[in-house]
Amino acid sequence: MSPRRNMLPRIAALALLAGAALPSAHAHPPVEHVIEALTRRIAEGEPAAELLVRRGDERRGLRRNGQAADDYAAALRIDPRLGGAWLGLARVRLAQGRYAEARSAAEQGVAAQAGVGRQAQDPEQVADAAAPFYATIAQAYEAQHKFEQATDAWRRALGSANPEIDWRLGLARSLQNAGRPEEARDALAADMQQNPSVVLQRAWVAALIECGDLSEASAQVEAGLARSRWRGSWLLLRAQIAARAGLPQEARRDAQAVIDEIDARTRPGVSNPLLEEDRAAAERLLRQAGGGPDGPSP
Repeated sequence: MSPRRNMLPRIAALALLAGAALPSAHAHPPVEHVIEALTRRIAEGEPAAELLVRRGDERRGLRRNGQAADDYAAALRIDPRLGGAWLGLARVRLAQGRYAEARSAAEQGVAAQAGVGRQAQDPEQVADAAAPFYATIAQAYEAQHKFEQATDAWRRALGSANPEIDWRLGLARSLQNAGRPEEARDALAADMQQNPSVVLQRAWVAALIECGDLSEASAQVEAGLARSRWRGSWLLLRAQIAARAGLPQEARRDAQAVIDEIDARTRPGVSNPLLEEDRAAAERLLRQAGGGPDGPSP
């Protein structure tokens, strides 16, 4: 099945595709110094497995995926129970587009964590430890457009006592792409009862639009606009509502307002992927509503 154009916020998609929870390349001390220090400690004979995982994480943060994979594999040769090594390896393979290998590493990580949990006799600990592995499996399935399998994996990730917002968004996205928009809408509504995040609220509004619930979506958007300083994300949703309702002039007006706000917020030479994605969506709406990327046609 080809994925439908997704109206859920771009936040989740960008975070997932980039590989969530990567270490920052701007950490202090500089990452290169951290890597050098870890390498010295390994060479001096300190217990190496955890140090290799840490070095792999730092290298993954620099997108040195081959070196990171080597570190994780070396750590696993020392101790195959290391969950951090399995998770790091799975995320590297995901970033490399080696999806079957990503799933395999994540599945082996689940098995390793289950063994640790059985020793602790704590089912909640098992679920929490397994959750990021299932999230990685879900991402790999999504990348292959296997949305039903991704949905199942996201549900297992959400068995954690403390699920991440990105996992909730991932489930909704997979449901929508699997052709089940009503289930995506209802899942997000339930999520907001547990976590009243504005990110989840905007995702729910997008799902309302997808399901044709334009009146409720419009009410939520107006409430969001009233309390927001930066209004672009809400204006983009309002433009989508107008386009869905057959109101091209209103859609063009709001889409152009999104672009104007993004221009005001953007600094030269500084990349902001989320704003860039919103701008691209607004430009698509302008074109679809009969205007160019810089405004309505004369």
